[in-house]
Amino acid sequence: CRCKVSEYRDLPRALNMMQMATAVIFYRVPDGHQFRCCLDEARRLGLRVGYDIDDPIFDLNVYKTNVNLDSLDKKEKKVLLASTQQYKDAMLQCDYLIVSTPGMRALASRFYRKDVYIWRNALDGETISALNSINQSKARSLNNGRMMISYMSGSRAHDADFMTVSELLSHVLGDTKDVDLLIGGYFNLPDCMEPYKDRIHQLPFSGYRAYMSSLSRADINIIPLVNNEFNSCKSAIRFMEAAALGVPSIASRVGDFENLV
Repeated sequence: CRCKVSEYRDLPRALNMMQMATAVIFYRVPDGHQFRCCLDEARRLGLRVGYDIDDPIFDLNVYKTNVNLDSLDKKEKKVLLASTQQYKDAMLQCDYLIVSTPGMRALASRFYRKDVYIWRNALDGETISALNSINQSKARSLNNGRMMISYMSGSRAHDADFMTVSELLSHVLGDTKDVDLLIGGYFNLPDCMEPYKDRIHQLPFSGYRAYMSSLSRADINIIPLVNNEFNSCKSAIRFMEAAALGVPSIASRVGDFENLV
């Protein structure tokens, strides 16, 4: 089916698009003035309203278990934790939920008494387009014949995940001289890896195509995760993206990785 997308804070566009819609789905939108305006219009038009979310940012107790938040400054962490009730309030006002993993459905079902559907993250048209534009042989030629282990951190809140394997990786780099580490996104170098910093290649946070191109350089992709309630809701999208490139992954047995890998 066809859909149109609007930033929820762009009310004129959002409300205009709803006039010809058959359903409305809010994605990760907090409760507030803009949300209420859109919801009221959807109700006036008699539209069924869904809510889509792929992180447990609606549960304060679970969100607190995400130790990666400790890498953010205290003010930013406080703001993120304070927003949980707004997401929960928005969810409760919708007719059904769409979540990305069984862990998410189990968590949401603790308080949400209507229908909760699992719609796993998948490879979309943008991913396929990026794959078709990547010359993998050319990408791997940048490694100069050396084995490349990749860790794609993405956002800033993944330091704790990386620390679960940092000691092991330092031993790998120390014992095997022809192995390098490729880091994509935000990263703080642990002390144990300082001796090998000349073999650690850090790429800046980038767009999706650049991310996929960087990942295509890898011989092995690693996906470490702290085993906690927050990460138990994680989808396996990073495994799927690597697999689409023919890159094998070593992933923590956490969240939906156990079901899909």
